[in-house]
Amino acid sequence: MTYRRTASIPLPDHPEYGLSRSTVPTTDTQHEERYLQMIHLPDERGRIDDETGAARMGRGVYELTVREPRELTDHDGTPKPVSPILQRHGPYSRASALARAVELAEALDLPIYTEVARLRPDNWTDSADWVTCPHCNTSEIALVTNLDDAALTLRCRGCDATVTNTEREELFNEWLHCPSCGSGDVDIRLSAPGSGVWWSCDDCLYDTTPAPVDVSYSNTRRQDQ
Repeated sequence: MTYRRTASIPLPDHPEYGLSRSTVPTTDTQHEERYLQMIHLPDERGRIDDETGAARMGRGVYELTVREPRELTDHDGTPKPVSPILQRHGPYSRASALARAVELAEALDLPIYTEVARLRPDNWTDSADWVTCPHCNTSEIALVTNLDDAALTLRCRGCDATVTNTEREELFNEWLHCPSCGSGDVDIRLSAPGSGVWWSCDDCLYDTTPAPVDVSYSNTRRQDQ
């Protein structure tokens, strides 16, 4: 499975976890030396925390990776920036990951990269995770023009049900559901030129915006399976 980097988040600075940038070595470059990077996997739930043994059921899990300096490498005929992964540790809760990062940085004499990579698997863009027909429970939904007001709406390919102008509240309460938080406060947009659909949640900001592949992490996960 391919994992894509949908966000780069600043590394938290939490002295209560022992991770204070004034005392822990960090780096803001991926090109000069081997480093430790924290990975956030928001779509993975239910895995067991390696540190505490507790199930992680919340906003995904965290891993720690030991990576070589990034360099341009040919990948499927296209040069891509690749930072090979030497070790993977986890999964952890956020608190466990921060504490473990300090331990590994000291034990391996490595700096911690100042950005956490948020990675999502290929299927994070699946429309079926965002919308279901409340009449027949199918996820085969088409985005169509609503003739009532010339706006876009949804039509079920299974039973032909659709949402009219008078059923606008039903759209958000019964058809739409964010796969991350369950909210129906969801935006739907057509993307050009491929006419795909982009989804985003106004409540938790989960979205399906296209993102670059983390080649090394994707390859490492394939090898571990």
